[in-house]
Amino acid sequence: TFDPNDCKGLVTEQVAARTGRTLTIDENLRLAYFPWLAVETGGITIGSAADFGGAAAPFATVETLAARVKLMPLLERRIEIGTVELTGLTLNLARDADLRGNWQDLVDAASGTTEQPGAATAAPTSLAIEGVRVRNGNVYWRENRDELRYSVTALDLTTGGIGADEPVSFDAALQFKDEISGLTAALAAKAIAQ
Repeated sequence: TFDPNDCKGLVTEQVAARTGRTLTIDENLRLAYFPWLAVETGGITIGSAADFGGAAAPFATVETLAARVKLMPLLERRIEIGTVELTGLTLNLARDADLRGNWQDLVDAASGTTEQPGAATAAPTSLAIEGVRVRNGNVYWRENRDELRYSVTALDLTTGGIGADEPVSFDAALQFKDEISGLTAALAAKAIAQ
């Protein structure tokens, strides 16, 4: 009888309270419960920081998202996440004239350099992610907020497990373009990040 869509408002409010950014989820949330708590949805938009246009200038959009979390480890404050799947991810990265990136506020918040109101005090004891899979992704890099400099399209990325202080393997393919010179390249790489 539980409708997960009743929680969409709470999720968007928490994102706004913790990041100062807007979150919209256009599609319904679909849940499965055991042995994983799985969620699927789509039509996700995260707004930019206020200095970079706020909700009117999306920082990220995702066509579809699927993620799973094991239930039993949550009782011990361990978070074990399956492969997170993102289709149609688009990131709009930008720097202003002072070279401050539109992601800097998120990095500051994650590293604890800015105080977040209402932040939870009981942190998980461990976090493990089975992997991340991105299909048909795009990344756009802009200078002076709106001057398109570089673009990455047709991004397909698959990572291995992500855990504390563990190397992460990844396999990526993409199309790169330098928008100023017109230089283009098709790249593919496999590597392990330490």
